[in-house]
Amino acid sequence: MKTVGSLKTLRSVKRVPKTRTAKPKNSSADYLNLYVMTVEKDRLEKELAVLERRRGEVLKQLADVTKEIESVAKLQAARDAVAAKNEKPWKTFNMTY
Repeated sequence: MKTVGSLKTLRSVKRVPKTRTAKPKNSSADYLNLYVMTVEKDRLEKELAVLERRRGEVLKQLADVTKEIESVAKLQAARDAVAAKNEKPWKTFNMTY
């Protein structure tokens, strides 16, 4: 049985360096962070508006396709009914060998 020390993956986990953020700690950076977050907020609001518009378009297309499916299904049912009405029964006969 292997021990914890013999596993290569656990040794490499011990040596993982801690990540540091690129945000400066001084007060002048607060204005920069505020600007960056405001720009990101505006971008996300625009993206949300685009997604809502696209959602409306997709719902409209879905409704159109659903209506078309229903009309084709009705037409096919009518054709099947006419075909069944006009269909002559098969003539069968017994064969003896």
